Amino acid sequence: MFTAFNGEGDRHMTIETTKITRHARRRAQQRAVSRHQIDLVRQFGDREIKSHNGSRFLMISGKVVQELIDEGFAASDVDKLTRLRLILSRKDNLMTCYWSNRRRKSNPDLHRRARRYQ
Repeated sequence: MFTAFNGEGDRHMTIETTKITRHARRRAQQRAVSRHQIDLVRQFGDREIKSHNGSRFLMISGKVVQELIDEGFAASDVDKLTRLRLILSRKDNLMTCYWSNRRRKSNPDLHRRARRYQ
């Protein structure tokens, strides 16, 4: 269990922790993803995409991030969470996590390889 202080006096909230595979632990460390960020997305993630092999992608929307900020969470802690993607197994174990960078896909001019071939 992880108990997070949400900034409102004596109000606390309990977040169920996720079992993390060794691979996911390494990737989280390499990608600068904290356990707190993983637990927040796991608890409040509202966007889910199911994969063909039974795993699923879990994300948090900007709307939920704004609700967390309104409830007293520090904006610096939860602002980046809209870009964090978790991949969970059928048994809800965290298989890996990564930071999404949609700007690179939506604007090919930002990608160096795309500029090289124009």
